[in-house]
Amino acid sequence: MSTLQQYKCPCCDGAIEFDSSLQKMKCPYCDTEFEMETLLSYDNELKNEQADNMTWDTKAGSEWQEGETDGLREYICNSCGGEIVGDETTAATSCPFCGNPVVMMGQFMGA
Repeated sequence: MSTLQQYKCPCCDGAIEFDSSLQKMKCPYCDTEFEMETLLSYDNELKNEQADNMTWDTKAGSEWQEGETDGLREYICNSCGGEIVGDETTAATSCPFCGNPVVMMGQFMGA
């Protein structure tokens, strides 16, 4: 008895169907056409692929390096209290935490 095999499109992750008029496998979502040999080679590559160990770099963002803070200014969002970091030319932006529009009044006062 033969085994039923289903393939997903490598372009859009949709289920690929056999198109009898083309005699090829075709994705009904993105219209990409595949030869059966191509899909088999993709399948073999995926079977031989090693799993990612998902090791995260936890040192990122721990401390500023020397010279990185030159010209940076920090502001506190009046809406959520989040810290907003901008350079000396930033006069208006939005809070990256709550999305509230922020105008850095100190930029206009010379402070």
